Amino acid sequence: MKRMQALLVTSAATTVMVLATASHADDETFDYVVQPGDKCDTVAAKALGSAARIDIVHGMNPQLGPPPHNLKPGSVLHLRRPGPEAKISYVRNRVDAFTPAQHPGKPDEPLMRGHRVSTLDASNAEVRFASNAVIQLGERTLVVILGSTRGAVSRTGTAADTTLVNGSLRSRLSSLAGKRSNVNVSTPAGHNVDLSSGEAQVTVDPRQTTRVAVYKGATSITSQKQTVAVNEGFGSKAEKDKPPTPPRPLPRSPKWVTALPAIVFASNPVDVVGQFAPGTGTGPAPVRWHLQLAKDDVFNDLVVDATVDLAVTKIEARGLVAGTYLARVSAIDNDQFEGAPGPTSVVIVTPMSIKPASSGGQDATIDVPAGLFCGIDSAPLALLSGPIAFKRGPMRKLRCASTADGEGSSETAIAAQSIGPLAVSARVESAGAVVNSARVVMTVLDPSKQPVSGSKVVARASDGVTLTEAAPGDAPGTYVAMAQWPPGTKTFRLHLDVNGVDAADSDAVALPALPPAPLAPPAKRAHPVEAALLAGIAVPTSDLLTGPSLGAEVGGRWQPSTLSLAFALRATWEHHTFGSSAPCNAGPSPGGCAGMYSFDLTSDLVSFALPVTLRLGAPDARWLPYAGIAPMIMIDRSAITSSRNGFSSSDSDTRPLFGLAGLLGVELRTGEVSRLFFEAGYRGTPELSGGAGAFTRSAWLFHLGFRTGL
Repeated sequence: MKRMQALLVTSAATTVMVLATASHADDETFDYVVQPGDKCDTVAAKALGSAARIDIVHGMNPQLGPPPHNLKPGSVLHLRRPGPEAKISYVRNRVDAFTPAQHPGKPDEPLMRGHRVSTLDASNAEVRFASNAVIQLGERTLVVILGSTRGAVSRTGTAADTTLVNGSLRSRLSSLAGKRSNVNVSTPAGHNVDLSSGEAQVTVDPRQTTRVAVYKGATSITSQKQTVAVNEGFGSKAEKDKPPTPPRPLPRSPKWVTALPAIVFASNPVDVVGQFAPGTGTGPAPVRWHLQLAKDDVFNDLVVDATVDLAVTKIEARGLVAGTYLARVSAIDNDQFEGAPGPTSVVIVTPMSIKPASSGGQDATIDVPAGLFCGIDSAPLALLSGPIAFKRGPMRKLRCASTADGEGSSETAIAAQSIGPLAVSARVESAGAVVNSARVVMTVLDPSKQPVSGSKVVARASDGVTLTEAAPGDAPGTYVAMAQWPPGTKTFRLHLDVNGVDAADSDAVALPALPPAPLAPPAKRAHPVEAALLAGIAVPTSDLLTGPSLGAEVGGRWQPSTLSLAFALRATWEHHTFGSSAPCNAGPSPGGCAGMYSFDLTSDLVSFALPVTLRLGAPDARWLPYAGIAPMIMIDRSAITSSRNGFSSSDSDTRPLFGLAGLLGVELRTGEVSRLFFEAGYRGTPELSGGAGAFTRSAWLFHLGFRTGL
C-alpha cells in the first residue's frame, strides 16, 4: 500500500484573474469638490484609491454626459467609496498576499483590484468575491484580482480580465450570486470558458491545452470562434489553435467498498481506513485516483491531498485526533480529465463520555454526536438528537451509521465505563478447610448506592492475602472469593477492578481470630535399633552339598534423606555333608585294601558377620531395595568317618576362617516397623587344605527373613 502524500504540483505557477460584480449595498457615499487640473481618472485615484474605479465616477454622475468629460473646478461630484472586490476566506500553510506589498495572507483580509494572492507548496487558499463566487486555489497558484498578467489594472471590468495562465482552477458559483453570476476565464491560447452557477474545474497544461470538467450546472468553452456547451458530467478540451472537442463523458465516480467508520470513540490519536473501487456506468476507465481527506465539507482544510496509482484502493488516515473528517475520491482518465468525486464518507472521532442516569442503578447515557443513526446491541438504528440511554453490563455494543439503512456503520464495544466512584465493602464469613483461609463476600454499589451485578470483577488484596477468582454471590451486587493469609495477619484491604474500567478500594477488613491450631502429635520414634531372623540355604562352590542356613541379627540404620545406611551384627549356622564310596584296588599285602572304600563328611559352619548396607528409599516406602557387603569370621567343625576292609575310623577338625560376602536384597514393608526381606549374596573364603573337610567354604547364600524395629 502506498502512503498518501500531499500532492506536489510540478508545473509552472498558476495565474488566475477573476472578474466578479460586487454588491454595493453597504458602500459609503460622499461628495467630492473638483480641483483645478482634475480629470475623471485622477479623481478616482485620489478619492477612491484607484484610477480603475473611474466607472464609479461615471456611473454616479450621469449629468456629465458621455465621455470625455471636462471637469470644472469647484463643481461637486457624487461618489461611492467601494468595498473590497474580494477577501481571502481561508488559508492553509504558506499563503502570501500582495496588497501591493508582499506579506503572509490572513483570513478575512480584503482584496482590491490589482491585488494578488499566491500559494506555495503543500498550501492552499480560498478567495470569495463580493458576488459570492468562490475560487479554491491549490498549491503553487497565483491569483490576480481583476487584473492582467502584465500587472495593468482593468478599467472596464470586462470578462477578458479573468485569465488562467497555467494550472487548474476549481470554481463554486452560487445561483444567488446576483444578476451577473457567471465568471469568464480566458487563457493565453485564446480560449474562453464561461462558468455559470454550479461547480467546474478548468485546467491549462504546459502545452496550453485547456480542459473544462463540469460537475454541477453547465458551462461553455470557446476557441477559434467556435463555442461548445458542456453539461454536467461531461468535459471538453481545446488545444492551441484548435476548436473545442465535442463533450465527452467524465470518468466514472468511484464507490466505497468499505466507507470510513461513522464514528470512532478514542481518547488518543487513531488510524482509520476506507476502501474504494471503480464506479459503474458509462465513462472512460480511470488510470489514477485523486484522494482527499479534509476537516470541512468544502475540502479547504485538507489533511490528505494526493494523486495515486490505480493499484491503490484504500485511503488511510493515520493519527486522527478528535474532530470530524470527510473523505472523497475522484478518478482521472488517460486524457487527464478528472471526474466528479464519489460519495463523501464522514468519520467522527470523539472521546467516549458515559454518565450515570438520574434513575441510578445500572442505567447510564452515552454522548453521541447529533445527526447519526445509532442503536445499542441489536436495537434498530434511530436518528439521535441527544445522548443515548443504555443499561450498564459486562459488555454492550453501540452501532452507528450516517444513514438509516446502516450502510458504512461502525460498531464500538462499550464496557461498563466508569460513571463515578463505586463503593466496596467486604466481610469474612466462614473459615476454609485450610488453616488461615476463609470465604470473603464483597459488595459493590454504584454512585447511587444501587448494586452492580453481572459484572466482571477482579479482586486483589493487601498484606500478603491471596484471593481466588471472584464469582457472583447469591445477593445482587455481591461477589465471593476464598482468601488465604500468612500467620499473624489481622486485617487487609481490597482493590477491585470492575469490567476492566471501574476501580474501587475497600476499608480495612478484619480477619477472624481463628482458634489455635491443635498440637501436632508426638513424632513417631524412628526405631534406629532393629532385629531380624532369617532362614535359607547355602550353595557351596565345592563338592559340599547344599545345606540349610539359619541366622539372626541386631543392628540399626542412619537415615539422612531418602537414602539410609544400616549396620548390623549377624550370626548364622550352616550344615553341609559329603559322602563317597569306591572299589578298593590295593594288593593282598598286609594292610592292603580289598573290597570297597567309603567315607562320610559333615561340616557345621558358624559365622559372625558385620553387614553394612545402603537402602534406597524413604523409611515408610513400601519397597526398599538395598545392597551391601559383610566381612565375617567363621568357625568350621568338620567330622569324617571312613570304612576300609571292614574296619571303620573317624576324625574331626575345628578351624577358624575369614570371609567377605556381597549382598543384594529388597524389603517389603508389612507394618509400621516390620518388614519382610529377601536377600541373595555370595561369600568368598580361602581354600582349605589338609585335615578333615579340606574343601572351600565359598558359597551362594539365599535368605528369607523378617526384620522389626525395637
